Amino acid sequence: MQRAKSEYKRQTHLNAVVKASNASDGARTLLLEACRVSDFDSPNATFTKDQICDSTRMSRLTVARALDNLRKEGSIKAIRGLGGGKSVAVTYRLCVVGKGEDIGGLQDTWNTPEEDREFKFKALARKFGALQAIKMMRNE
Repeated sequence: MQRAKSEYKRQTHLNAVVKASNASDGARTLLLEACRVSDFDSPNATFTKDQICDSTRMSRLTVARALDNLRKEGSIKAIRGLGGGKSVAVTYRLCVVGKGEDIGGLQDTWNTPEEDREFKFKALARKFGALQAIKMMRNE
């Protein structure tokens, strides 16, 4: 059976992501773990910081720094669950640095502005309470 040309080639993409990244130490460990848990049909990985801590034996602080470094580098991009928070899974897109988001046909998984606003509100409500979150959202 022959594959369609537009079909996502998981291992090829993950190899390119890791090869293009300049990540080292904790960031590289996190990137490799994100590749391991990524979806088979798209370059997305959904996980919580606690799950990464458990599977890599890194501290939450190290994981947070590694995520920040990978985001700045462009190797990962949050696309779902942007608000994050403790025990809230976030979906990340694994990107080849320097290639942008030109992975064929996968742009439909991005959040709409309304979804982003909802995620942000939920994260603020968890942290500050619903009333304070409403006030903060109005002041944007």
